Amino acid sequence: MTRSGYLAAGALALAVTACSASTEPAPAPPLSSAPPESALPTPEPSTTDAAPELTQPMVIVMHATRPPLDLSPRVARRVLGATVRTWADLDAGRGRVRVVERAAPRAEIRAVVRDANAIAAVPAHVVGPQVRAVTVDGMDPLRRPDRYPLRAPASEEH
Repeated sequence: MTRSGYLAAGALALAVTACSASTEPAPAPPLSSAPPESALPTPEPSTTDAAPELTQPMVIVMHATRPPLDLSPRVARRVLGATVRTWADLDAGRGRVRVVERAAPRAEIRAVVRDANAIAAVPAHVVGPQVRAVTVDGMDPLRRPDRYPLRAPASEEH
């Protein structure tokens, strides 16, 4: 290798070392007014942030051959309380009403299907085309379940 080759090799080695071994200090992290995360207080669980209770309409049903019926909330609650005795109590004609109260909602539906004078309150998930749903305050429990005033827990089987 010639003298100029040694000089070029030395200059290259010096340049590589100078670039890789910097004598400048590392840049400082940006200043922040926020405290470190470990200094932040841990939020307490809130009792007001509880999940909303899931509900569904508690639908008053009657025999499918009966004419449509719209009840006031007050009268609808009387049906739920089984204090209704006649169709006149519901402004729905004459004759006795049989309020069906069984343990199983599907059994209540079957009883209403068999008896044109029966009426029952069941959760919306068991209502089918074999019965007529009663509206309350003009709200249809199946078309507008969010606006229907009579509610039952969504998991309730009555």
